[in-house]
Order: sequence, then C-alpha cells, then structure tokens
Amino acid sequence: MRYEFILPDFTPRSANEYTFAKVGQRIRRKAGDRDLVAHYARQSGIPRATGKRRVSLVVTLAKGGRAVDPDNAWKGILDGLKQAETIVNDSYLWVELGAYTINRGERRETLVVLEDL
Repeated sequence: MRYEFILPDFTPRSANEYTFAKVGQRIRRKAGDRDLVAHYARQSGIPRATGKRRVSLVVTLAKGGRAVDPDNAWKGILDGLKQAETIVNDSYLWVELGAYTINRGERRETLVVLEDL
C-alpha cells in the first residue's frame, strides 16, 4: 500500500540548525519538528506500521527558499513517523529511504510518501 500526507509550510531543517544551536534550542527544534510530523501523520489516517516501509520526500520550496542537503532531511521526519507509529523504527531493518525530490512552488511544503514493502 501507498500512503501520503503533506506538511504545510514546512521544509526539513539543515543539520546545522540542530548542531550549532544552544542545547535548549536544539531540543525544542527537534521536538517541534518531530511533533509536527507525528501530528500530520496521525491526522492522515495512515495505519500503524507492522513491517518495513519506504519513505520518500517531495520538498517544495517557495521563492527564495533554500534546499537542505538530502542527508540532512531525514532525521526529523523519521523521528516523527516513529512517534506516530507509521514506521516501526527508523533503523535500516524497518525503513528504506526513498527519493528526495526538490521542487519550486508558490508556498513551501513537504509531501511524505510511505510505501509498504
């Protein structure tokens, strides 16, 4: 099965936004991103994961928006999906990283696509 949901007005953070922030800021940013992803994943009605899933991202940047490197995009997304139980775990045993696509558009958003394997 294939499932998808949109994170409105959200694009993944750069690793630098986590790494070089003060401890309190870093914790709040990670928790905020994780909670946002979990909220929209639950709201979309995706069933609880029981097996391995592929996760793909389509990031739409608004005018002047800057894309993060693909290796930076996954952490907050996967943590939120795990919290929402739409993936079993974020280890390679349970998740396959799919495509990471960047588009330009009128407003920023991130489309998350989950596929049962």
